[in-house]
Amino acid sequence: MVEEHDPEDDKFDFDNLLTEQVRRELTHDNLKPLSGTEFDPEQFLKSVPPNKNVSFLDREIDAKKLYQYMVSYMKVYYDISTEMDAFSKIRQTMDDQLWDTLCYIIPLLCRQVIHEALRHEPIIVTSHPDLLIFGDIHGNFNDIYYINRHYISNSKYDHYRFVFLGDYVDRGPKSVEVVVFLFTCKLMDPHRFILLRGNHEVQKVNKKYGFQALVEYIFKDNYVKSLDITKLIYQSFNCAFNFLPLAAIVKQDGHKSIWCCHGGVPSSYLKATNKDKPWTIDELNALSSHLKPNSLVPSAHASKKVLALNEILWNDPLPRRVRSKPKLQNKLFYRNMRRGGHCHWFTEPAVIAFCEVNNLRLIIRGHQYKYSKEHGYGIDCDGRLLTVFSSSNYCGIENNVTGYVVVNGEMIVTPSVLRKNTESEQYRKFNFFEIKVNPKTKQITDVLL
Repeated sequence: MVEEHDPEDDKFDFDNLLTEQVRRELTHDNLKPLSGTEFDPEQFLKSVPPNKNVSFLDREIDAKKLYQYMVSYMKVYYDISTEMDAFSKIRQTMDDQLWDTLCYIIPLLCRQVIHEALRHEPIIVTSHPDLLIFGDIHGNFNDIYYINRHYISNSKYDHYRFVFLGDYVDRGPKSVEVVVFLFTCKLMDPHRFILLRGNHEVQKVNKKYGFQALVEYIFKDNYVKSLDITKLIYQSFNCAFNFLPLAAIVKQDGHKSIWCCHGGVPSSYLKATNKDKPWTIDELNALSSHLKPNSLVPSAHASKKVLALNEILWNDPLPRRVRSKPKLQNKLFYRNMRRGGHCHWFTEPAVIAFCEVNNLRLIIRGHQYKYSKEHGYGIDCDGRLLTVFSSSNYCGIENNVTGYVVVNGEMIVTPSVLRKNTESEQYRKFNFFEIKVNPKTKQITDVLL
């Protein structure tokens, strides 16, 4: 039995999002008054032959131009040498200009990244080493700016690939900008960027934790004054999220592999047979072959196939404070009611078993701020589990160190500090998440943490 849910969650096909009303409003004629202005979408679009009639919704993004625009924006926006106030009039104007500029580009970007990159990737992607791995971002565009300056655009890392472990949205004020930038990078160089799915890249979750309210707030005054366009933007993001891979396995001949995901080890209790044996990667690939794209609605009543995939995004290690309790010594997995009961805590024996059956030396995950706040990363399960978190000044109120992980060509894993809290402290106010929303919009103030 599958949980009843909003049919909107199942609109996987991008074309299904394009209602007749949207098609009428997003025509070249309707957008013509923007021509030549700083908001003109044409500045980011590939040219088309004069004799070819192509609708606006079928145009293609020039990813390099959009990337350069976003980098220029970040450079000015986060320049505190001239303006320290995160809420200055200058930055408010920059926000409004950016949102007006991105409004009609986002649906095209999401459609294109699906068709040119994400749809071709399996649920579990395979990568060679020479990787930089980053944890949760949660709408912190300042950290994306830092990562781009020091790593993505640094020639020292030209031969590296970049893995992001999910949770790009919610709990931060710049979720839209973070996703636009990462999707642009993915479109610009699909093989260099691996964008995994986090539990907040699930529509039922980001409806509740701020992303929907944020999109509605910042795009409500779009040029064509259409709520349908705002709805299209939010649905376009989630349509692309439904195509994101759930995990990556890093392989190198002569070495044990590394498993990268957002949450952790899926429960073997969900297997149809051999429930005392851990999932193999081949088994997970087999059951997932017909489940992409998928909304992965979190529900204890979903099919076991969907639950197992869901748990890759949701599961946590059993809390350290309860591991010594006698009643928690006999099982590999325990139902995690703190996250809603649709996922599990996994134990150290479960990690060991999953690693042994899949010839893994390590699991690298995100998902949990508390395991990483002192060093940017945390090591658990006798060195087999590494948690990394990459959003500084978490929710605009925390004082946490952020981290990242390097996996070099010899499969040597080096967890490192991305930014010390003393370095990111001066940008704390940039990550406050305070917006005024329409009273009809779901309130978000009680769910930031």
